[in-house]
Amino acid sequence: MQARTRHGLGKAGLLLTMLLGSAALAESWHADPISGCAVHDEDNPQTRVLISWSGECDEKGHASGSGVLSWIDDGKLLGRYVGEMRDGKANGRGILYVVADAGGHDRFEGEFKNNEIDGYVVAKTATGISFEGQLREADLSGNGVATSVTGDRYTGELLHGRMNGAGHLILANGDQFRGTFQNDEPQGEGEWLGANGDYYKGSFAAGQFSGKGRYEAADGDVYEGEFAAGDPNGLGRFVAATGRAITGRFKAGWPDGEVSVTTADGKQLLEVWSDGKLVGNQQ
Repeated sequence: MQARTRHGLGKAGLLLTMLLGSAALAESWHADPISGCAVHDEDNPQTRVLISWSGECDEKGHASGSGVLSWIDDGKLLGRYVGEMRDGKANGRGILYVVADAGGHDRFEGEFKNNEIDGYVVAKTATGISFEGQLREADLSGNGVATSVTGDRYTGELLHGRMNGAGHLILANGDQFRGTFQNDEPQGEGEWLGANGDYYKGSFAAGQFSGKGRYEAADGDVYEGEFAAGDPNGLGRFVAATGRAITGRFKAGWPDGEVSVTTADGKQLLEVWSDGKLVGNQQ
């Protein structure tokens, strides 16, 4: 089972830090060459970027009040902030536009505090991915709802723009997973429901069934036991919809070696399997 989808918000999140800067870093400023109003920025190679501020300056010469702040590099627009500034930093309600490399722009609307997104935000990337929820950091760490352009929808925790923590993912094809994520993949305990009605509950690793779990097929077949790489692997018990049961070791989804079989009418058998094929049996 592959329940992987990358919602792609991470890059835009990193650009937020590049454009707005970080209040936690050393003081560094850009000044509008016409008005002289200065805005705060982090000390990095972007310090040669030209800025334009349409609003007022405070008594310290810092951008303040409502206005439009633009970043320009070598004649090209990098991004634009439309909203409230205080002491040269984004503070209050605002909208941040970040020009995407492939064209178009990413858009972030919400509350800002000292150049950081603070709380509830509505975002949409140039590729059509949307996010709505609470953010703790500008790099999209928080809790909310992310929807991809293909229709995949994730509700839960994000870390650095990726699914991390508790969440619920519904893919456009109808498959869904509820449980714990790590770096955009199901990891740990969770539940998977296929669009066809198949259901799995148990452990995951790297987005696949792994460890102990129970798989219930829509046609009535049930396997409970150990999994690896998405298939029954290890000790387990398979019960077909017909009532026939196999108990023993499984490999790549098939019985392996000597296994115990109980027929639908209650007879006990021993079967020997190898490479997914029945090679012997006895009453």
